[in-house]
Amino acid sequence: MTSKPKDFISGLLVFLVLFNVIDALFTVVWLSLGIPEANPIMARFSQSPVVFVLLKMTVVCWGSLILWFHREKKLASYGVYGLSCFYFGVTVLHVWLSWLFITKVMT
Repeated sequence: MTSKPKDFISGLLVFLVLFNVIDALFTVVWLSLGIPEANPIMARFSQSPVVFVLLKMTVVCWGSLILWFHREKKLASYGVYGLSCFYFGVTVLHVWLSWLFITKVMT
């Protein structure tokens, strides 16, 4: 049986992957509107949306799997907490910028 902190870490990892899916989808939309990718590493792969999304999701899923295997270690737990907070913030930023863009276009 797993303990509550391990279950919490597992749940955060699921949300981390979901936040990254949302980030990838928003990024593809922004790229199609001519807005450049903010991450200089991922910007190199932004010419092809398929390659961009596949690469991003591959890296995120492998990284999440590594963190999950090491979830009992403090450093991995801190990494999961930090990345989850960061990508939650990125998701909120995407939604906020979308709202600004839509309201600007509608007026």
